[in-house]
Amino acid sequence: PIYGLNESHVTESTVGASRNLVFDRKNESPVFTKGICGVEESDLQFMQSHNIDAGTVIADPKFANPDKFDFTLAPDSPAYTEIGFVPIDISDVGVCK
Repeated sequence: PIYGLNESHVTESTVGASRNLVFDRKNESPVFTKGICGVEESDLQFMQSHNIDAGTVIADPKFANPDKFDFTLAPDSPAYTEIGFVPIDISDVGVCK
């Protein structure tokens, strides 16, 4: 599962998430939760019907080479085109010397 929510998170709206890009290399329809609200497994439509994950899409992010840990996004990645991701400058990110 992608989220570890319990029933009260959904029924009482104690959790918020939106505009995420979700991808599972092994399954085109990722499971978001299991066993809440009387539903064995929930999908994105279920989550959105409970006001969670508005604007979230399920799509391949188009990483350059994830098998070699290169998570650079392609220019036409849905992260840019569908959810409006704006990259940050990482030139000064990391361990201080």
